[in-house]
Amino acid sequence: MLGGGTTFAMVGAYILVSELRRHCGVQDSENSLETALTAYESVFMPFMTKLQRAVSIEELGWDKIFATLVGIKLLNIVFRLCVALLN
Repeated sequence: MLGGGTTFAMVGAYILVSELRRHCGVQDSENSLETALTAYESVFMPFMTKLQRAVSIEELGWDKIFATLVGIKLLNIVFRLCVALLN
């Protein structure tokens, strides 16, 4: 709903690489990968959980708007305008 999926994926990848580097890059223990993934989850999951609660579909009501005939027509108009602007 935010249109930030790519941004959130990049942030998640950055955090994952940071944790992998921190836990697996220097030391070579058996549990370093598991420790890195646990650290990644503890950093990234609270961020995503808070974000997802803030833009919950139920709170915004998007599912109700686009389930109606007027909503579908509005969505079609927006898509047509986007296509017209790109041409």
